Amino acid sequence: MDAILTLLRTTGFAVLAMLACVVRADDQVGVSPGLLSLHARSHFNASNGGLLIEAMHDDWIAIAGTYRNSDYRTTHVVMAGATPWHVGPVALGGVGGVLDGMKRNDGHAIPVGFLVARWRPVNHVELSTLVLPVPNAACVAFSIAVLIP
Repeated sequence: MDAILTLLRTTGFAVLAMLACVVRADDQVGVSPGLLSLHARSHFNASNGGLLIEAMHDDWIAIAGTYRNSDYRTTHVVMAGATPWHVGPVALGGVGGVLDGMKRNDGHAIPVGFLVARWRPVNHVELSTLVLPVPNAACVAFSIAVLIP
């Protein structure tokens, strides 16, 4: 896993450009300035600014980028998942992947999984909610992505 994130760090956004190349014409790409997060404990950073690129379709999403994490450190992340269930305009599912930079893991890459809800309230904007349902480390993160037409 460390090798995947080292590749992302050393090649920068070339990896993201390759991701964009595999996106089909009817898929969408979005750019997000990071996350806002709520934590079970209050001493964590709630403003997780950065740059995330999202490739998405009705039933799937892929995310790659970097942001300032809840431990006030830089995180690099690569995730993908499915949102196969729909409740009205909201798509529900989960994503999994790998990230680094967390203090409790000495910054090494770790696997992660989140429950996810996606909603497009207006054209070219997608709101996402990610839930990490882990005892003593529960977190809810919110993201807004501007979709590139």
